[in-house]
Amino acid sequence: MLPTVKDLVAPLRLARLWICAACMCRHGQQQAAGMYRKLPQLLLYRTHNLRRKTAAIAEVLGLNPDQASRLVRADPRLMTYAPETLRRRAGALRQLLLLPGRAALRRLVVRWPSLLRKSESSIAGKVPVIQEQLGLEDRRSAAAVVQQHPYLASYSARPPQPPAKEEVGGVYGLVLMRPARFDMRYPGFIAQQAEQQAAAQQAAAPQQ
Repeated sequence: MLPTVKDLVAPLRLARLWICAACMCRHGQQQAAGMYRKLPQLLLYRTHNLRRKTAAIAEVLGLNPDQASRLVRADPRLMTYAPETLRRRAGALRQLLLLPGRAALRRLVVRWPSLLRKSESSIAGKVPVIQEQLGLEDRRSAAAVVQQHPYLASYSARPPQPPAKEEVGGVYGLVLMRPARFDMRYPGFIAQQAEQQAAAQQAAAPQQ
């Protein structure tokens, strides 16, 4: 019985895994080895595809190759997305969070790389929830909350209804069930936002 293509390819893939692991050990690339330990399936990706994705991240964020590599090592799952998807989501982040430029986008993603894995609809759905639950006047203030606390984007935004007392999931369960709870966790933030809004209103008011 002749071997099938699958029978021939399987040993080659195992050999490829062994060679990659041996090369990393031989050259002391501990950081790269750590990335592959986090997400072993990356060993099955073609090298030129990984390079294209890393280059796309460097391009949209304005990173040099070393900085882009560090970002990828921090969140290897970024390598599971196509370059076009990474570019599109970077643009959506900048637009939805009202970031003034690429430098602001770069600082935000470097702090919380998983933001690049969030879909446009996911980010767009969280901003109005934060605005409503914190009683913020406008979308810009809500976007500022996400900029300062980007981990909020990791939680699901539930429908605009009061959650049960025992419910702890989603954005509500984290900090948004009560504005006071958020202020206890981050003292002075809401007061600071209120002062900024008052100053903006005063500046925009017609002079008498």
